[in-house]
Amino acid sequence: MCFDGDPTGVDMYIFGDKDVHVSEAKKIRWTIASARQNLPTLVGMAAREPQDIYRRDELVARVVSADSPPQLQAPSAAELLARIQRAIAEEAYDLPVATRVDRPNALVEGLGTKRKRRRKAKAR
Repeated sequence: MCFDGDPTGVDMYIFGDKDVHVSEAKKIRWTIASARQNLPTLVGMAAREPQDIYRRDELVARVVSADSPPQLQAPSAAELLARIQRAIAEEAYDLPVATRVDRPNALVEGLGTKRKRRRKAKAR
């Protein structure tokens, strides 16, 4: 949805003799063209919450308030693994590796009995 002229995001209707306001209607979906045309409104709304700007349904920019704390991205799996490795090295932690033990596998055992039956049937 592009900017439709209502920068407040508030819907209003009249119920009897009272005006009823419903907030948080829909977040504006800014395009580059609508952001250019309504830059003061965009900046004012960004002071309250981040505003996303799209080009052909692809997010290309986000306008945020200068007072908002920077949002850090979650660390990657490689960074997390590196942290764990550093912690293990610092604490001289030894991670024992368990010996491998094969468990019974009912599927393989079931296939083995069917093969034996087929071989016996062919031999007859």
